[in-house]
Amino acid sequence: MGDAVNGAKLFKTRCAQCHVVDKGAAHKVGPNLNGLFGRKSGTAAGYSYSEAMQKKQVTWSEDQMFIYLENPKKFVPGTKMVFAGLKKESDRKGMCACILILEISRRAHLSICRLDRLPQGRHQVNLSFDSNKPLTLLRYLAIPVTLHLSRTATSFFT
Repeated sequence: MGDAVNGAKLFKTRCAQCHVVDKGAAHKVGPNLNGLFGRKSGTAAGYSYSEAMQKKQVTWSEDQMFIYLENPKKFVPGTKMVFAGLKKESDRKGMCACILILEISRRAHLSICRLDRLPQGRHQVNLSFDSNKPLTLLRYLAIPVTLHLSRTATSFFT
């Protein structure tokens, strides 16, 4: 797993001007990325994709996103996305880690309160959750974690 803290910083500086990740938020210049992993390319409702992106029909995963982020125009020739890509492998891994953590929190009905980098490439993610909804975090994790739960918050370590 990449450095999700660095990935979050990169998202804020390189992606957030064109994309949002909030459920129900309007698209910007680029599509809303909420629910990205597991979705086919070119299918977010209400967004006008390029013909190339619609025809690509890739199912987004960490692996596919990692390849795409290196050079979007090579991955999808004809895309209207102007982003040149992330050339450093560590930046692409960090961005994928950030998107994965956002995806996990969304699926498990959690809100990210804080994301910290720990020694040895690990992360601590402090989350809050609505106690009226089931906490289903473990169902969505494809990474080894340690959970620390309380009535109003949880932290997990990757």
